[in-house]
Amino acid sequence: MIIAIVEDHAELRCELVYYLTRHGHSVFGLSNSLELDSLVKNTVPGLLFIDIGLPGESGIEIARRYNSTSGLSIVMLTACCDVESRVRSFEAGADTFLSKPVSFRELDAVIHRAESRRNATSSISCWQLFPIEKLLVSPNGHKISLTLTESRLMKELFSQPEKIASRKSLVTALGANFMVYDDRRIEVSISRLRKKIEVISGLKAPIKSVRNIGYVLESSCILR
Repeated sequence: MIIAIVEDHAELRCELVYYLTRHGHSVFGLSNSLELDSLVKNTVPGLLFIDIGLPGESGIEIARRYNSTSGLSIVMLTACCDVESRVRSFEAGADTFLSKPVSFRELDAVIHRAESRRNATSSISCWQLFPIEKLLVSPNGHKISLTLTESRLMKELFSQPEKIASRKSLVTALGANFMVYDDRRIEVSISRLRKKIEVISGLKAPIKSVRNIGYVLESSCILR
């Protein structure tokens, strides 16, 4: 698997490149987003490590730009693990975090997981939902980052594919009380979700509305 590391701290970048190269990976050490953009013109990595605190374009901004790249997993490198940074990174499309100084044992585990997911995605031509990561993967390999609401709605649909999920069950999945919840908000959320899926994946969203009842997932799927 091709790995790119965007880290402005030269010593850490060289250390990671050296370690991963010795373990059989094809690794590119980069210091900023411009170097990454230049690399991706010819070589698209399968795994991207990004330092959050980069000068110029931040790691979070880079993750946001690359989060829909087919087959790409994003790992943030950070010296501070405050909740706000983690939330913003996940919303931008990051799959996970590694804290500095980087543990090589943890690094190996992250790479192993990325390779497993990459193999699973490339060999299965159906919709895949990763609810913990709030990530939807299309049959053609595009990654779609979901909000918490979208992830909960999709998890309810994925849990009963090709069966109707009632409005009540969807409201309950959001942790709300159906008796006081305006279920028209479900329609708005589903409409926005469909549009997001179709724009990013280029495919028709697999969510079909059933008039006055609810929604159904009308395509093959896997809940991870």
